[in-house]
Amino acid sequence: MDASFKTCMFGGFDRQDVVAFIEKTAEEHRVETETLRAENDQLRRERDAAVAENEDAFTVNFHQHA
Repeated sequence: MDASFKTCMFGGFDRQDVVAFIEKTAEEHRVETETLRAENDQLRRERDAAVAENEDAFTVNFHQHA
């Protein structure tokens, strides 16, 4: 995150530059968070399906050898 703000003669940094930077980084963060949540949800579904498949295979194998 590279932020270079223009300074004002009085009062520090240019307010519009700071506001624009905050809005831009907030949007980037929102998009990244949304992407990560979607990936996490997909991985959880895949994990749950694999666990169910493993349990089914174990049950079938267990009953064949019982």
